[in-house]
Amino acid sequence: MKKIKISYFFTFLCFILIVCTAYVYKKADAKECFFFTAHDRAIVNPARGLYTQIQYTEAKRLADIKESGQSLALVTMGLEDYIEQPIPEEELNLFSDLLKEARKQGIMVMFRAAYLFETDGAEPELEMIEQHIGQLSGVMNEYKDTVLLVQAGMIGLWGEWHGSKYLEDENAVRKEALQVVGWWLEYLDENIELNVRRPVFIRMAEEEQYDVKRIGLHNDALLATDSDMGTYYEREKELTWAEQSLKGKISGGEMPYVSEYTEIPNVLKEFGQLHLTYLNAYYNTDVLKVWKEQEYESENAFSYIEKRLGYRYYAEQIIVNECLYPYTKMFNIKVKLKNEGFSDAASRFHVYLVLDNGKEKHFIRMEKEGENYETALKLEKSEPFSVGLCLMDGAAEYYDSLPEFVHTIELANEAIPGKEGVSYFVRYVYEEPNGNVCKAERIVD
Repeated sequence: MKKIKISYFFTFLCFILIVCTAYVYKKADAKECFFFTAHDRAIVNPARGLYTQIQYTEAKRLADIKESGQSLALVTMGLEDYIEQPIPEEELNLFSDLLKEARKQGIMVMFRAAYLFETDGAEPELEMIEQHIGQLSGVMNEYKDTVLLVQAGMIGLWGEWHGSKYLEDENAVRKEALQVVGWWLEYLDENIELNVRRPVFIRMAEEEQYDVKRIGLHNDALLATDSDMGTYYEREKELTWAEQSLKGKISGGEMPYVSEYTEIPNVLKEFGQLHLTYLNAYYNTDVLKVWKEQEYESENAFSYIEKRLGYRYYAEQIIVNECLYPYTKMFNIKVKLKNEGFSDAASRFHVYLVLDNGKEKHFIRMEKEGENYETALKLEKSEPFSVGLCLMDGAAEYYDSLPEFVHTIELANEAIPGKEGVSYFVRYVYEEPNGNVCKAERIVD
């Protein structure tokens, strides 16, 4: 009988232990959900927005571009003097100096080179074009953190793929002109994207088995005519194609003049379909002036458009552990990012979870699961720390620590403190009176 009582007693103790353990871990698994809102201010972010066009010899102008609140520059290079010879080393050094200054100023570069500036001008043989592409790519790859994209250029007037002997018919395009696309894709670092002048060139490249994941569009006749001066075959069909096929890519351009297509409702529609990332800040000023004199949704129309070029992210919702207990060190986070821009950020930008204990930061890349970014990790120890997000240029991932020039995206969140490229949302502090439980609380600027 005594043994039976002891057995019952231990059974009861085990039951109590199981119940308590289940209760404790259920409490430890509880989640805290924080909601956030966006502000309506303009943000100077990398790889998007208005740009200024300069020559590769004009490195000194980059400081003024930075001062004007722009983060992009289109750098051009005329190669008309090198149709039968390699680009001289001193010219490549000038280009390298410009990229070095762009890195210093925090400016991302788009690049285009051309040989032909007059209708009766000469173009090099394809072998020389390939050699030049190899030379230029070698310079740009050293600054892959600074070079956003290359406009294919090289052939046609101003490198815009018209008026060239390599574009006389469809067969010439497929067998000759598209080799330029292939060489850029081959020689450039995979982080640097490519733009071509017309949608049909992207479709042809895909049909010819080129990798088009990195190829977007630069439309230098935006909103001009029914065909955008030959950019499109059939406007509506091309825009419908663009809405699907240009998603996740970088595309942009410039506008020649005011037209029926530059009316604000149409602009917003088409820029959304094109996933427009960048726009010339000065061409055409007549169009920009019209937008600046109008309102849209109680806001200056130009400002409304400019803020939405490319991406405009803010964190709408964050779900984390309500508490972190000494016996459970698993930390879970789910983040819902909203985008008010015409396009996503360039694929080279990644979302990182940042854990900051005041002494050091840990950057953990987050993967997208549906509409959310999620991460679960085991903490080394229980200690107070802050939780933040960093949207960072992956081209700099090969560095041991974040260099001064790494490009990070500022979120458009209201009342959220940001520091050194990190937006901080939640901190874990010790709960009183026991002092051994970390509880999540919202950080407010």
